[in-house]
Amino acid sequence: MGKCVYTEVPLSYIYATSAVWNERYMVAVEEIGWNKRALLSQVIASYCFAHRQYYQSAALADAEARGFNEKTFSLYFDLCSRWEDLPEYLVSRPEFEPSPLSKVIDVGGEENRRSYNGLRTSALNSAILRVATFVERANAGKTVSRILQWHFDRYWSTYQYQLLAAEQHTFSPTTPTEGEQL
Repeated sequence: MGKCVYTEVPLSYIYATSAVWNERYMVAVEEIGWNKRALLSQVIASYCFAHRQYYQSAALADAEARGFNEKTFSLYFDLCSRWEDLPEYLVSRPEFEPSPLSKVIDVGGEENRRSYNGLRTSALNSAILRVATFVERANAGKTVSRILQWHFDRYWSTYQYQLLAAEQHTFSPTTPTEGEQL
């Protein structure tokens, strides 16, 4: 098996509402023990894994529209994973199916802008993230921001379970019933 290679994704900021940043992301960092950088890498990894088939199809369509073929697809992958320049589209940008992020609201705006110092991820996840920016017609900061929102919309309950376990000093915390606040 080949050497696993990670990539530094160029990311200097992300957008997150105060609720997502302070009440979820930073709670996971400060109370559960995640490193800020490692948590975002895990968020990206979970998203890429969940949607890898969508992005495989999108990458093939995008690569073909840029003039890559089966023999040169590995070059496309490498350029995407390293965030290098790609050839322009030969005719036009492909029409992608609605993305997994299509229903995630863009919370851009200076009030939601958070400084961020890079993202380290696998070559595959980096390439998927790059294709996601093509699909979304957005930069890395905007795309990662929507992935962060997607992640916490789906997985916040697992973080809450850990927080409740620590608060209640038990392996099996009592969780609130539907309608009650955690």
